[in-house]
Amino acid sequence: MNSLQPPADAPPGVGAAWGGVSPRRRILLLVIDPDPEAAGLVDEFGDRLDVRICASAAEGLLMAGAAHPDVVLMRADLEDVPATTVVRLLNRRGDLPVVVAVGSEHPELVGAALEAGAVACVARPYRTAQLLSLVTALGPSSPDDGDVVRCGGLALSPGARTVRLRGSLIPLPPQEFRLLHFLMTHEGRVVSQAELWEAVWGRTAPSASNTVSVHLRRLRLRLGDDPRRPRLITTVGRSGYLLQAPAD
Repeated sequence: MNSLQPPADAPPGVGAAWGGVSPRRRILLLVIDPDPEAAGLVDEFGDRLDVRICASAAEGLLMAGAAHPDVVLMRADLEDVPATTVVRLLNRRGDLPVVVAVGSEHPELVGAALEAGAVACVARPYRTAQLLSLVTALGPSSPDDGDVVRCGGLALSPGARTVRLRGSLIPLPPQEFRLLHFLMTHEGRVVSQAELWEAVWGRTAPSASNTVSVHLRRLRLRLGDDPRRPRLITTVGRSGYLLQAPAD
């Protein structure tokens, strides 16, 4: 027997201890939705995702603290706690993507959810193929996935989902991470709000929304870029935004 291989009857997860590579665990998706349709996601995604179902916001918040999910999917019209409050509470973890499901009868909840910090909104009833692709994209990646993107003292790793500024780790919420990633991969080019909406939120920009400017202000503050006199991410008239390394 090869000494680097575990026995055939060894329990799962011992590969690394035997010098092999343990299989990557499945993405843990927490669904907060009392509708029976949500329970069907367990069967739909059972062979691809680890799905936990909670019927209320209170139960979901407790489960999020105990189970440490990779992605949360919640409906926008929960009865016990406003969805925007739940999103803000979940966002305190910093790296937890929250997706909000909105029915056609509540289109006004889309903007509120995104403003509160949701990374995306999806339609209800659920479109399982679209939802699976989104959750897979939002879930954790291997640290080896993707090349490090650099701009001046900034280094962003798409696979490890980390950002470092002159060597110091800068924690970013999911939306701001994707916003910075898009800007860094388009360094030196003015990108429009419409492009940012499509890249970060996966949808067309709604009219009269300040979502992009709000998230950019937060991103600038985290990166030490004065929002009043930014040097790293600048606003170019009404055309869009430009990221370029300051000439220090």
